[in-house]
Amino acid sequence: LLEIREGELGSTHPDLVPSLLELAWLYEQRQKPAEALPLVKRVLEIRETALGPNDPQTIESVNELGRIYLMLRKFTEAEEMFRRSLLTHENNPVIDADAIAGDLKNLAFVYSGQGLRGEAEALDRQAHEVQNAASGQSAEAAMEAAWHMGEFYAAKWRFADAEPLLLQAIEIEEKELGARPGNLLFRYQEMVRVYRRYRQQRERAFHAQRDQLIG
Repeated sequence: LLEIREGELGSTHPDLVPSLLELAWLYEQRQKPAEALPLVKRVLEIRETALGPNDPQTIESVNELGRIYLMLRKFTEAEEMFRRSLLTHENNPVIDADAIAGDLKNLAFVYSGQGLRGEAEALDRQAHEVQNAASGQSAEAAMEAAWHMGEFYAAKWRFADAEPLLLQAIEIEEKELGARPGNLLFRYQEMVRVYRRYRQQRERAFHAQRDQLIG
């Protein structure tokens, strides 16, 4: 069917897009991203020519191509596609917070696939912040979200990740929620405990390294 349509319309006609996408989708469902790749590339080229590089349908194809690259573990190419989408959405006069958050989450998948956990989590947090800001999240909710995420990291002894989130929660409490004495005292005491555990972790690491050198 695709070959017949190409014979009738030519290889770059916009009316070919539905057939190309349908065939690409079938390959993806069969776990054959390598076969889907050239089809999605063609769709992107057709849409860029017919609609322009920043049209929503073009950017849709950019993201689809990024996902195919991600399935193929071609992380450099996938990141390039997702960053192009992010830049387009950020420069759009009408800000689409969900689209920007989606781009950030896609980039997080790229970094996660490469084992770059810290970078992936930072992008994922940024995506949540974008969505929360767009939905008008209250200062109380923002403070609680930061505090609970910080406590989660602290419980896993990941203090480099925990500290900025806990301090962010305290800053919101101090500046935006009226510095409620009971709440602040509790958070200050928790931070003292976190710093003590962090110091203990560093001390153990130091002693382990020293023992290894001596032994």
